[in-house]
Amino acid sequence: MRIHICWGNYAGPHHLDIHTDWVWPHVANIKCKYLLMEGANPRHGHDAAAYEKAVASGLIDPTKFVIVPGVIDTTAARIEHPELIAERLLRYVRAAGHPSRVIAGTDCGFASTAKSTAITADLAWMKLEALVAGAALASRLYMQAQAPAPMKSISLTPTPFRVCVLDGSSAPSARTLIDALGFSAHERSSLDVVLVSSEGGAAKGAKECFEALRWAVDFPLALVAYGATPMGVCIAAAAAEQAAALLRADSAASRRPSTIFVCGPAAPAAQALKSQAPGSVYAGDGSNAPEVAALVSKTMLDGTGFDRRTLALGTNARPLPDATTIVVIGGGLLGMVAAQRLLKRGHKVVILEQRTLIGGIWSMHANSTSQVNSSEGGYCLKEFLPESSPRKHAHNRDHSTAAEVLLDLAELGRSLKEYIYTQVQVAQILGTNGDYNVVCLQHGATKPISKVIKCSGVVLAINDRVGLPRPLSVPGMDQFQGVMADGTSDLLKGTDWTGKRVVVFGMGAFAVENVRTALEVTPYLPYLPIHSTTLTTSTSTHHTTTPALPATLAATLTH
Repeated sequence: MRIHICWGNYAGPHHLDIHTDWVWPHVANIKCKYLLMEGANPRHGHDAAAYEKAVASGLIDPTKFVIVPGVIDTTAARIEHPELIAERLLRYVRAAGHPSRVIAGTDCGFASTAKSTAITADLAWMKLEALVAGAALASRLYMQAQAPAPMKSISLTPTPFRVCVLDGSSAPSARTLIDALGFSAHERSSLDVVLVSSEGGAAKGAKECFEALRWAVDFPLALVAYGATPMGVCIAAAAAEQAAALLRADSAASRRPSTIFVCGPAAPAAQALKSQAPGSVYAGDGSNAPEVAALVSKTMLDGTGFDRRTLALGTNARPLPDATTIVVIGGGLLGMVAAQRLLKRGHKVVILEQRTLIGGIWSMHANSTSQVNSSEGGYCLKEFLPESSPRKHAHNRDHSTAAEVLLDLAELGRSLKEYIYTQVQVAQILGTNGDYNVVCLQHGATKPISKVIKCSGVVLAINDRVGLPRPLSVPGMDQFQGVMADGTSDLLKGTDWTGKRVVVFGMGAFAVENVRTALEVTPYLPYLPIHSTTLTTSTSTHHTTTPALPATLAATLTH
């Protein structure tokens, strides 16, 4: 149920409107899911304070409904600035304790009747555009609160996938389909084509496909069986099913699943789906190659991204304790694993995280393209997840993507939610030999709260190895006309690398990752990974040539 409470959007002074403080006691007894209230016009712009007071006094339980405050005035022609909208929303978020309990809304409708108009339609649309922009800004600001590094995107790009077309016809239409499947780099990492003929048979085509994809274990596989004729589609579908079976049977590596798409004349393709490749996806007759490509893309990308907002646990309902056994500083991978082990041994534990998000460097520095060999014990979280978690029983694969790692971290965080306090900055640790006082400042409420926690032990689960991207100064940077950015935190998301030469400064994990990403797009152009010490020793040598670098050069500054 949705309830809208307002004082009317008619033209008038509104100086006799009932004060919101008098309204909340009655609202508290309403059972609804969404509560819409004014909050932007000059008379009720201060009503956020009444909501804060109602929550703080216990009159309102913010977990029982979603507050939808008006953050744009529907009676005024002026367009609200997105920053003002974000500021208003974040005030409600701080009081509610979690962003999922607040939705941006309007004060009221833009007109009371069909013949009455407070503002014109073009202005109404501009206000709604500002509403969307302000809500997006509020999300970013909330997620970046107390964060030492910027966050370009709320979501990680869906995992790329590999495509293999099994062509059973060699017709011109197959070439059109193959061209359409040449997606942009953020969707596809490679495209293989295997010709399947009646002479060689499905078995030969399946073996060639298996050999081409045997070590393609890092991304899911889309096997597209295409035939322009009934025989062609049937033999291609059979080859795709046999290739998928060979890949499943190969135990040399833990691979991601394969999805078979059958494309060709409707009746033969339907028969092939039933007899040759059961459980596959029919992708049409191939006459509209872009539609086939769009279906393959949507199917393969669905559910493979990650929304960082799931890492926001919100305000802990329990106040910070005065004393505990162990204080864990840092809500990343190490901090949460250490906390769970300590809890299993019977210790009282509190986890302090300065950001609004858990997940540590994985939630802050990782790119959508970042991967890790999670089959190794040091990166495997499955044993720490509760038995009831679907993630515990999900495959732990080689080269897990950032999205997969963060899904596990989010699940681990939820299992430890009652022990985690976010937006808590530790100022000082006093004491020795099992007698410590942790001095901290808790943000997120209306006002920061100072706290001293007495404990017997402190775990510093903070990352002083990776740290923050260091600024790099290279002669000629001010004249460089290409792309320069840190290769972390998805700061290069959306960059078109096609036809560009890439220079990577650094030789760590992120450097190698960015080299790989660039190579997957333009594999025939030269690349030069440079270690920082090499750069330092050769600065004078290259100083005269640096300003002359071509505008087509794209430099990824990775430290």
